[in-house]
Amino acid sequence: MVRNLLHTFILLLVANLAISQIDIDPQSIEFVGEGQESITEYIEITNNTGDVLNLYWEFVPAEGYPAEWTTQICDINLCYAPNKLKSSAAMPNTIENETTVEFSFKVWNNNGNVEGTSYGILNLYDDSDFTNLVASTSAPLTSTNNFDVQELVIYPNPTTEFIQIKNDASISSISIFNVVGRLVNTLDHSTGMVHDLTGLRSGMYLVRLEDKNGDVIKSMRLSKK
Repeated sequence: MVRNLLHTFILLLVANLAISQIDIDPQSIEFVGEGQESITEYIEITNNTGDVLNLYWEFVPAEGYPAEWTTQICDINLCYAPNKLKSSAAMPNTIENETTVEFSFKVWNNNGNVEGTSYGILNLYDDSDFTNLVASTSAPLTSTNNFDVQELVIYPNPTTEFIQIKNDASISSISIFNVVGRLVNTLDHSTGMVHDLTGLRSGMYLVRLEDKNGDVIKSMRLSKK
């Protein structure tokens, strides 16, 4: 019994570290087309979990992502075939502790030059089944949410019962994931709402703040006491 409890504690601790200590820079992957032949954007992923990290990824195009665009993603292993939006389950991106790696995202238009603006969300998992979400990018700021994303915060954090969101005018829903990446609650939100979390068990959670289109504006940690 004690051994099982210890094993569970270690698994939860590792999951907490993964959620809180994988840094992505920049936080959004946006393509702004102004008639160029192609666009290439880069992100850096830093492992500060204290251990070697094996990551798998999935790229989710935003609603309205142009159908005529071709997207090619290169991780630390290889450049995938055009429009291959999920990494191979047999080829994890192995990142040593305190190491930064770079992914690239190239877009071109099959019918001409790239025009228009869109983005995608990159989800990162630490299992080959793509079920344990440990980090993700967010939607870029737009004219409807042109606030300072650093001012978008959950408080109190840690919390024992309730949470509120500062600078929340663009937030329409809240998704809460546990330490193994499972969605445990979805909350509708309007400006100034207070949410009761007394039903959640104590622990660390990953919270996604989403706009009315379901786009992720920001992801952050929440500690429930």
